[in-house]
Amino acid sequence: MSSDSMTGPDEPLPQDDDDGEVWQLDTDAFQRAAEVAPERVVIKTYEGSFETYEDGLEALLMEEIGDGWSSLTNDYPDLTIRRAFRSVHGANDVYLPELLTYYEILLPPGRGQAMEVGRWAVENLSSLGAIELVYIESPPAPSPDRCSGRNRFYLDGPPRGMAIAPVQEQDTNHWPLVVVLEKVWAGQHPDLVHVQSATAFPPEAEYGDRDHDGRDDFAADNQHAVASLGILGATGGGGGPGCLGMLPPGSDGQLLVASPLVREADGRWVLSIHSQIVALAHQMHAGAILLVELQIEGRLADSCAAGVEPDSGERVWAPLELEPHLRAALAEARAGDVIVIEPAGNGSENGGVDLSELVSWDQCLPMPDTSVAILTAACDTIRANGLHDRLPESNFGAQVVCYSWGNSVVALDAANPAGTWTYGGTSSSAALVAGVAARLQHEAGPWFGRFLSSDEMRKALTFSLAAVPLGDGLDIGVMPNLDDIVTHHLPTL
Repeated sequence: MSSDSMTGPDEPLPQDDDDGEVWQLDTDAFQRAAEVAPERVVIKTYEGSFETYEDGLEALLMEEIGDGWSSLTNDYPDLTIRRAFRSVHGANDVYLPELLTYYEILLPPGRGQAMEVGRWAVENLSSLGAIELVYIESPPAPSPDRCSGRNRFYLDGPPRGMAIAPVQEQDTNHWPLVVVLEKVWAGQHPDLVHVQSATAFPPEAEYGDRDHDGRDDFAADNQHAVASLGILGATGGGGGPGCLGMLPPGSDGQLLVASPLVREADGRWVLSIHSQIVALAHQMHAGAILLVELQIEGRLADSCAAGVEPDSGERVWAPLELEPHLRAALAEARAGDVIVIEPAGNGSENGGVDLSELVSWDQCLPMPDTSVAILTAACDTIRANGLHDRLPESNFGAQVVCYSWGNSVVALDAANPAGTWTYGGTSSSAALVAGVAARLQHEAGPWFGRFLSSDEMRKALTFSLAAVPLGDGLDIGVMPNLDDIVTHHLPTL
């Protein structure tokens, strides 16, 4: 369900990169920066001013700053002038001499207090004979989360993104199990070594030999899996591009990958999506998340002729639950309160299709009016009015529950582990929504003593404080906003 299409915005906007991503100035971030407290005052002494490099420099300066320093520490008793480079001691000649000239004062929390102490230090220390330079360190800025030089706008706050910040620390408490259903998985990316396989996968030598499907491409399908898994669980470690996923980095046993392919007794690998969904669902706990990164072939209803294959112009890449047995499998998972996230599919050669106009490939069975799984569509770029456009190839309709980005999503690259790959379509959207669902379960666990049920998750993901959904009129549902859901919706459950 990946897509390489790059559809530009309705109105020209400045370009961030040359790969089709749209850059937009976040003026609110600059306004918020005025409220951020600086971390420290930096003090540089002249080389050779002091025999050793030790903490407590104020004791050596007390004759010159005594009264003022004593007055300051009456209000802030923890202040001290210590080594800026904490691993360096004494007259150490292993390090460049300049390092032994830097000291720091860690400032109290709060913008006002930090600035009060910082200004005193600059005014009273800079004139001392041993001091070369004194300055307040620049306050920390928003994280430049560009992932090898490429923005991940879909993690921003609305209207662009879903208010997601990558999890920086490993924390296995209150996280749900997440299982991703992908055709193949080679398991070789350095950022995904912690991902475990829940099922057997066909080796490359056997994958392309299945005679019922001439479209199998091991490298392409493995890339798809690497991209989906990376959005969720990339560790950001050495050897990769430094792109943290949406789950805690490197939590063993938390992120699993499974295949819809089953090896028969005669050695053939058979696609068995329905049976694998049921088998997985019965091994998963209530509140766990099953991301089904698959789509099937349907057709347009007005071309329907039961038993007659559609031609290319009539085929539509459709969601699984278009066919009854797959819908039944999804319903079984939902009954056990497994949260199933499913792509809406990437449409026809003429673009996305209203799901109500779809029928099954063979007997022309209509698409039901509602979805069993949490069906996700994909957006493209932001229009001038602040709303999103539907990704042209994304399916849409009343059955869709929510959406996320389907264009220029930064993902891991299986072929170049240190680089990134542009992911898209309803695949990337489904992976992003699954990440939000996992984060919501992490919040709900300690709050309620349990995870959200499937129905509760559906309501949570569609909660919006906006007067209209960001994609209003596009029939692609609501883009989840994690901050709003946690702050305003979870307390009402």
